[in-house]
Amino acid sequence: MDDKIYKILNDAKQDISGLNSKALSDKEVDSIMEKFHIATNKTNTPNKRKIKKSVVIAAVAAAIVVCGGTAAAAGYMNVFNRAAHKNDTTFTLTFPDSEETTELPLDKFAVRYNYNDIADAAKESKEKSTAETDNFNLQIESIYCDGSTLMIGISGSMKDGNPQHKQLINFYPLKINIGSKTYSSLSYGTSNEFAYLDGSLVLDEGSDNQFSGDITLILFDDEEIKEPADADITIYDIKAQENYMDENYTELGKNVKLSANISPDTFLRSSKPYTISEDGYSVRFYEISPAMMVVGFSSPDPNSSSWLNYENGSQVEHIGTSAFPDYEDDFSIGCMVPVTSGYVTASFFNKNNIDENGNIINTKEIKINMDEVISHLKK
Repeated sequence: MDDKIYKILNDAKQDISGLNSKALSDKEVDSIMEKFHIATNKTNTPNKRKIKKSVVIAAVAAAIVVCGGTAAAAGYMNVFNRAAHKNDTTFTLTFPDSEETTELPLDKFAVRYNYNDIADAAKESKEKSTAETDNFNLQIESIYCDGSTLMIGISGSMKDGNPQHKQLINFYPLKINIGSKTYSSLSYGTSNEFAYLDGSLVLDEGSDNQFSGDITLILFDDEEIKEPADADITIYDIKAQENYMDENYTELGKNVKLSANISPDTFLRSSKPYTISEDGYSVRFYEISPAMMVVGFSSPDPNSSSWLNYENGSQVEHIGTSAFPDYEDDFSIGCMVPVTSGYVTASFFNKNNIDENGNIINTKEIKINMDEVISHLKK
């Protein structure tokens, strides 16, 4: 996957109150539940697919709504809601010449966004742009844009029914034209006009041939989208894989074009900076949106590194941008998935400062109440 090497370097919610529904017969309800049971209990699929209990419950709720013994029509799940399960979807890798195995993410390079929050903030595409190749159909369903992060929600299906049970579809290279600006992953590394551009779909939970995902573009500073605009998208190559390590990919099409109308909502970004300082160390939260959290770190040690950790000690996942917003305040900037409640710990450390077991020793830790941070940012 050398075409993505740059990444290495650097409850489903649903409002059903407004649905126009008609009653289903008992036979239809039985059929739906039988298909759902079969889809979520496959034993012959080549890769391991984790299914959370909450996802199963949400999927059943989306399939039928029972009121007083009467079954109502199937509900609708936003494309971002459907993509949420990919954060937990894994495959089992067996090491060559060994029986040892390890469990890996379906797409190691995908950012683990909170897709349900993005779904709540996204807008349904008024005119669903569609495209097709000899092997693939796809369409734009929903769009999230806060001015800095643009996420174009896309669904698709293979015309042959996906007999090889591919689970991951990659879009690369990509080009997006917005007004007079062109952002292309073909020029990645030669221009600082965009910070991130990538796209992929994953197989929907319980489906054999329905894929959901997005194309994401991240822009900072003067490049941000401030006014409504039309976006013209070119997907130069579409490939289907069992997982990100699958080299026996299937070509699904080339030079596919889509279009989308973008209406940025900058109010999605809470952006009144808030700083927490202790003993000369500082953490500054610049903004938090459903798609990104921008955090700055300052240390009296010029060789110090820093990051945020969850309460369980694991790192808050970074978003692999090639550039960062410039606040002109000498803080080291990190772009991360949002944390909107509970506690995180800012850890400052020198990579050369290790204990006898080779573990890095933190120079300074600052415990942070994220409810308090969110409250300040929204003032």
